[in-house]
This record gives sequence, C-alpha cells and structure tokens, in this order.
Amino acid sequence: MKFILCLCLLSLICSKEMTMIQQVVIAPKEITFQEVPIPEINDDQVLLQMSRIGICGSDIHVYHGIHPFTSYPVTQGHEVSGEIIKIGKNVKDFH
Repeated sequence: MKFILCLCLLSLICSKEMTMIQQVVIAPKEITFQEVPIPEINDDQVLLQMSRIGICGSDIHVYHGIHPFTSYPVTQGHEVSGEIIKIGKNVKDFH
C-alpha cells in the first residue's frame, strides 16, 4: 500500500476549499508555508491528516543547507502521526 502524506506542519485543512497548509524549505534557512490542494488518492492509497510531525537530525541539516543529498525546494517531515481520512477501494489491510 502506498501513502499520500498531507505533510503540513500546521495540519490545517480548510474544508470549504479542500486545501491544506504545506511547509516548504525553499533554500537553506528559508522556510515558507503555502496553501495547496489536498492530494487525490488512487485506489491503492490512503490519505492521512497529520496531527504531529517530528524533527530529526536530517531535517536540521536540510534547514542549515548541509545535508549532502537534498535539493531545494523540499517538504520535510518523515516522522509523522496522523489520522486516515480517506481509503482507496483496493486497500484491504495495513502492515
């Protein structure tokens, strides 16, 4: 199963517009927040609404511009917790 992660630092979903707030590091030490459409999922995916996102050492290196494998712009946040808000019709279980 594949996930589409609504990676939004503020975990804000505007129900009328079906948008979310997304955090993007556009350059070292330069973070912006932008309103973007909530992604559509396919039949093999689930959509998560983020409730918490952790910051790890790699995120700090990306922010300071010293992570060797990062190109900008980049949305950070791989340590997440959230609620499944939409399930594709082919999704049968979670491992």
